[in-house]
Amino acid sequence: MPKQVRQVLLLLLLLEATLVSSFSPFERQVQVQQAGSLLSPHQTHRLRRCQGRARAVSRSSYLDSLAIIPTNAPEHPSLKRGDDSASTLDVDELAKKYGLTRDGPGREGYDEASDAVGPGIYGGSVLLSNSGDVVHGDAEYEDHGRPGPKYDGRGYSLMTRAIQTGEGEIVKSILRDFPHLVHEVTTGGGRPLHNAGMSSNGQHCAQILIDHGADLHALDAYNYNALHRMASNDLDIGAEALVKAGLDPNFKPGGATDSPIEIAQKQRNVKFLMCMQRLGFYD
Repeated sequence: MPKQVRQVLLLLLLLEATLVSSFSPFERQVQVQQAGSLLSPHQTHRLRRCQGRARAVSRSSYLDSLAIIPTNAPEHPSLKRGDDSASTLDVDELAKKYGLTRDGPGREGYDEASDAVGPGIYGGSVLLSNSGDVVHGDAEYEDHGRPGPKYDGRGYSLMTRAIQTGEGEIVKSILRDFPHLVHEVTTGGGRPLHNAGMSSNGQHCAQILIDHGADLHALDAYNYNALHRMASNDLDIGAEALVKAGLDPNFKPGGATDSPIEIAQKQRNVKFLMCMQRLGFYD
């Protein structure tokens, strides 16, 4: 390919990288692979560097547009680990834009009467590095949980708060503004679809998340998919949505202790089992 043509293609690809830097890491990787088929190794390396810069600029602009600044929180023990230089997003300020608060009766928005666990264990806001990646580490909250995303002490994540309301329009509004949050990572390794399986209200948002491209097969830190969570909390409405979308209630992922049906059987969760029977997966 003539040098001039390569240079023009490189400029176009760099421009595209800047404009679409909000894509997921997988989508960005695909872009780089496609570019690599047209560019020399040196030019592909330059493209990767440009995409990294664009990602940082995009994140900064995204926060500025919300009038929210990533704040260092040195008092948080997670910031003292090795070379981790981490920042946190002011979830409370962003939540207010959607009418969400963490005014639950307990600490950090935890409602003992309706929540399966607290935000430090599952569904909580997590620590982000300066590059915007989730910081992982050992479980260190009240001796619960497993190694995974580190809690930032700010209560439930934005999507978890929206899902807990059971108000589909709030969830849709957030996903309309920030589509990538359908893959939001929370404490316990839960994604929004997992967190929909943590409360009777939340299950009503399962179909909305599915329609917005949620990963049905994503596993949390316990090697559970979203259907496992529906089973453990005896949620039939969300479970039906997941099964009809393609999840197998008899499937046990590698590393998991039980299949969703086995969990429901052990806990005698009748609503879930009756739903599976109606759908033809349980005798």
